[in-house]
Amino acid sequence: MLAVAVAAGAGWLLRLRPVFSFRPRAEVLLLPMANRTGEARLGPALDTALAVSLEQSHRLVLFPRSRIGGQLRLLGQPPHAALTAHLARQICRREGLAALIEPAIARTGKEYALTAEVVNPATGRVLASHIVRANGSDRILDALGALAGDLRRDGGRGLVGGLGAQPRLPEVTTPSLTALRDYADGEHDWRRGHFAAAMALYREALLADPGFAMAHAALAGADCSYIYYDEAGCRAEYAMALASPRRLPRRERKLIQAHRADDLGEVETALALYQNSLRDYPND
Repeated sequence: MLAVAVAAGAGWLLRLRPVFSFRPRAEVLLLPMANRTGEARLGPALDTALAVSLEQSHRLVLFPRSRIGGQLRLLGQPPHAALTAHLARQICRREGLAALIEPAIARTGKEYALTAEVVNPATGRVLASHIVRANGSDRILDALGALAGDLRRDGGRGLVGGLGAQPRLPEVTTPSLTALRDYADGEHDWRRGHFAAAMALYREALLADPGFAMAHAALAGADCSYIYYDEAGCRAEYAMALASPRRLPRRERKLIQAHRADDLGEVETALALYQNSLRDYPND
């Protein structure tokens, strides 16, 4: 009877309060500050200060700068390419980020104007816009702190968090967001058994980007499957997937080579290639 009473009390308490007390956090991408002052050294310093201030938020999570180079590669850009608003929006959409923050600083005489826009990356719509002025360079950091406070409050009001996380897209190389979405939807349909729809989406992806290696590999895998069993088509699509080495980062090349061996029945080779790939990319 005592055990039943304790269990009933525990169940009532669990229903009364949530298991976790923290609120969901929104992941956002912070663009480098657009510096229109003519003072070259000002931008990097303010970027660092603004990032540190936003990281104190309980509602916002900044997308790590260390991952931007890899995302640029997936978009077909050099890893150190300038991060424009257009590229940043594509990264947000690939990674399912909630918002893009675009800060800027301009100067008129002795007065500085610091601005920031919070942008919905899916639509490009400006969700919030802020401006703070500093009368003299010695007041810039105070103004930046006020701007960061406005941005943190945006998260607290749910303006950013209310967007919700979008599904992350696969980390495969194509500069075309249309092709990537078709490929991702095709993979989803294939897993659900909608094979014809998946094949159509893979082909749509290749219309948007004919050199999209992973879409060719997906068609090859489908051709080799028990659904279609077209070995000639399978070999031809794998040849297309591996035909452009410059479009294939090391990880994708390893995966395609392993999938090819697997689909063509070269089991020992496939096993060795998968193990080799996992040594380099253990989180795959």
